[in-house]
Amino acid sequence: MCGISVVYRYQSINEEDIQKLQLMNEEMYYRGPDDQGHWHDEHCGLAQVRLSIIGLEKGKQPLFNEDKSLVLVCNGEIYNYIELKEDLQKKGHIFNSQSDSETILHLYEEYAEKCVEHLRGMFAFCIWDTQKKQLFAARDRIGEKTLYYAEIPCGVVFSSELKAILKYYIEKPQINFQSLAEPIRYTSPINKKDTFIDFGLLKPSFKLTFGYELFLRLTYNSVRIMSIPRIGYKHMNLREGSIFWNYKNGEDVLTPDEVKFWVESAKKEYLFINDRAIKYEPVEV
Repeated sequence: MCGISVVYRYQSINEEDIQKLQLMNEEMYYRGPDDQGHWHDEHCGLAQVRLSIIGLEKGKQPLFNEDKSLVLVCNGEIYNYIELKEDLQKKGHIFNSQSDSETILHLYEEYAEKCVEHLRGMFAFCIWDTQKKQLFAARDRIGEKTLYYAEIPCGVVFSSELKAILKYYIEKPQINFQSLAEPIRYTSPINKKDTFIDFGLLKPSFKLTFGYELFLRLTYNSVRIMSIPRIGYKHMNLREGSIFWNYKNGEDVLTPDEVKFWVESAKKEYLFINDRAIKYEPVEV
């Protein structure tokens, strides 16, 4: 288990941001007692506390590619890094460590944002491109490793733990009372929104790209399906690109507005193919 923190501002980060980055590292020291490191340039700062497992000697993060145009901090483990490394070395990439995380850097050089499609493992990472001035972040398909983020003036801050952002960047977080009320009313959250309005949790199998006047959020799974929770006597299932729904006999039934809500939610949140939402055709069963 490691901990990562990143601060990005499209104008420029300041000395206070750099100090906060180091303090966020210290806040998560127990996640990585073996080592810690941080790096920054004019626009972005990255930090990590490390629990050393693979690549003990030269695996200190942040990690850099050959010409140091890319900077990486990662929390997790890449299970297929040996196969990936062999393939990348055949293509001319030079590795400076035995760390499994370094394969992410060279995959990004080779495939850009599609690098995540080649990874098998549990991970949450951020890559800063010093030439394009863009920040790329991604989380594993299952969501074993967390990655929180919050908007700040002219930028964004990331961290493995919510409390690190809360302590140093958001003094008075706004609670999303609708999100808190949904489990009480429906026994399960519907919108899957975060408890705090000020924060976001990068969803499993999602990637983010930040830059000047740029914000993209896409899923990278070739096919991603998440079940919609049952609520009383009503439920919906996703199958083969269509939405099927059934009403069971009972007093508690879906209203037309609720049906519309579920359909629209599914389009936006639950099923994507090749980074594009499928156009659903509701059919009767």
